[in-house]
Amino acid sequence: MGLNVLFVFAFSSLLLYIFYMKHQVTVRAYEELNDFLPIHHQKKDFVIEIDPKAPVHALIEMLHIPLPQVDLLLVNGRSVGVDHCLDSGDRISIYPVFEAFDISSLTRLRLTPLRRLNFVCDVHLGKLSKLLRMLGMDAHYNKDMTPQELIQMSFLQNRIILTKNRRLLKNRFVMRKYRVRSEDSKEQLAEVLSYFDLKGNFAPMSRCLKCNHLVNPVSKECVRQRVPDAVWHLHETFTICEKCGRIYWKGSHYASMLGNLGTSVNY
Repeated sequence: MGLNVLFVFAFSSLLLYIFYMKHQVTVRAYEELNDFLPIHHQKKDFVIEIDPKAPVHALIEMLHIPLPQVDLLLVNGRSVGVDHCLDSGDRISIYPVFEAFDISSLTRLRLTPLRRLNFVCDVHLGKLSKLLRMLGMDAHYNKDMTPQELIQMSFLQNRIILTKNRRLLKNRFVMRKYRVRSEDSKEQLAEVLSYFDLKGNFAPMSRCLKCNHLVNPVSKECVRQRVPDAVWHLHETFTICEKCGRIYWKGSHYASMLGNLGTSVNY
């Protein structure tokens, strides 16, 4: 009888040990989510211990990654929600909000992806903002904006922050962001177009280069007194910015501006 009790106790203890011992999972965070991890965990696989059957959101909280910045979770290559329970040996891939392409058919975190390509450029990226506007991109820029105002605009208008400021990127209130690496404006444009997969999706000269508002068609007669005579006689199509009143037409300057963008643009 004593041996039976001892066997039951030992077996129960073993079961409890197996049930409560930590599970090991492999984790990889991508792109800007690495900013929230210790440097020795950044941009590579790492192993971490979790409680048995812990949900994915508990793992994300343990890693101090803000859940609103996560747009896709893969466990062993399959998209899951934040309540999915993890098993020992699982591989978890954590992706940030996807601005570059539509993942609505993949993600299990929300009904629609958080993709909306409106930008706000920091004080060092004025030339980049103008190049983006040339291609029809919504790129707000104000050289007098403080970092706090830039973050506020990003939050209120759901804009992606383009910046060279590393400290700004680590601000916990910055949800949508990209750090521009190059010092050259054309190379910066190539970076943004490549990262957000924007090549071939342009509407050149559809936005005011001065104030970023969309331009609208205007009749030739309405601009008769507002453009040079030679321009008025040579061109039939004009557009106007309703905010600042600037008038545009596709003259030699149009081809020149687009040509100056070089290999950054692929129509």
